[in-house]
Amino acid sequence: MTKPPSITQELQNLRFVLEHLPESLPEPVDSRFRCLVGYSADPEDVEDIGSVPGAVNRALEITFGWEARSKGSLPITERGVAICGLVDALRVYQQACDEPETDAILHKWCEDIAAGAREAYRAANKEFPPSGLPFPGPRDACQVTQDGADSMVSPVPAVLQTQLQTVASGRKRKASVSLEEISDDEEKDNPSTSIRGAQFSDLVDIPWRSHEAVGSGRPVKEETRMFAIKCHDKESGKMHWRCLGPRCTFFRAGPPQPKRVLKHAMVCRAFSVDNRRKANEYAAAYSLGAKLGEVQNQEAMSSGDAVGGASTRAGKSSSGRSQSGASMAASGVLANRAGSQPKQMTLGGSVLATGREELKTKLDFHIVKLICVRGLVPNTIDSQEWKDFMLAANPRYKPTSSSTFADVHIPAEAAKIRILQIKFLQQQTHLTLTYDGATTQKPQSVYTIHITTQDRRVFFIDGAELSRDLHTAQKVKEILLE
Repeated sequence: MTKPPSITQELQNLRFVLEHLPESLPEPVDSRFRCLVGYSADPEDVEDIGSVPGAVNRALEITFGWEARSKGSLPITERGVAICGLVDALRVYQQACDEPETDAILHKWCEDIAAGAREAYRAANKEFPPSGLPFPGPRDACQVTQDGADSMVSPVPAVLQTQLQTVASGRKRKASVSLEEISDDEEKDNPSTSIRGAQFSDLVDIPWRSHEAVGSGRPVKEETRMFAIKCHDKESGKMHWRCLGPRCTFFRAGPPQPKRVLKHAMVCRAFSVDNRRKANEYAAAYSLGAKLGEVQNQEAMSSGDAVGGASTRAGKSSSGRSQSGASMAASGVLANRAGSQPKQMTLGGSVLATGREELKTKLDFHIVKLICVRGLVPNTIDSQEWKDFMLAANPRYKPTSSSTFADVHIPAEAAKIRILQIKFLQQQTHLTLTYDGATTQKPQSVYTIHITTQDRRVFFIDGAELSRDLHTAQKVKEILLE
């Protein structure tokens, strides 16, 4: 029996199919796929997710939108150079993957894109696969669709069948999916999968090396060392990280990412009040508003009106906004990117990249305000309609995923606003401290804490989830005094 094509050959076949799409399809100038031409993984996505394959997977999900999660095939509704960028992105995934021949996510992307192309050929009454395929499989190795049309997708190895069924049954998982993206119900319903089956008792800590011992690579940030530690599952050997709080059993898959570590450390009551305050200060440094100068600095905060606005809005535009803050932030990003890529950037390319980063920071900050102030549903950001709107408004802007807003931008903005609130309230007198307890549908026991000023302005200070604690007067007193 003839050996099926390798993943490299499948990608060549896929490129050939996309290059010879029916001429009846349009060739738009502002294609949503043009960002994938000559694709290279975004360093910020790699840092957030923890791997290059995960960054590629996110880029493809953002490009296709909800179709990537809800359909078995991905719609191919155009032709041209831009659509071939899909293969560029998948090649980056392949090169960064440890075992591309047995990677279920990579095979699933190839399969779904090929299925979408087959539908496009069928709608145009064209032969599929087209003649001249670089690596045609044997006739008996081709999968056959329900109406008898041959598919160019090669037979899937037996070791991938179970994985592909899992991926096809729900939304695509990131290659380095974190446990926080899997609900507790899913963990109970699927105890057999390697990630969901990880147990806290099976984790073995990997001590941080000293600063002097770091020979190569990016040094570990101080906030990561302070609040998390790397570990591996002694059963599967996979990388995880866990919270360093005493008696805290919180852990996640993949390497520790500073912004996500801080999201947990700010609210983890296993840490002392001082450590949670430090985590809040670290997180505030990632605030988009602070980078842009939209959130008032310490001098401006002596004015009650300025900080009062900050307490009710994610940040109020300041007439004296510092342009240098955004430039420095963008320059810092460029410096990180330059360190992660071997080729040097020209002066013109550096200026363009700086402007693009500044634009992205501005738009992301205003989107944060839409979510927090006007109640924009974060999942809307992943929809195709939102991407079309952003593409029409400014093609230079690459939409940020909803998970980045939920896990990074919003917690950082909240941390910065909290610092401003505390500084403002320290200058006030005759404050009223109030609290309220409630139970959610999950169910969870939640307490909310507010402070009201003399002129009846209410500030939300904290929220505490106490499902595992006794709700005694002493416990409530400790929370309020913190």
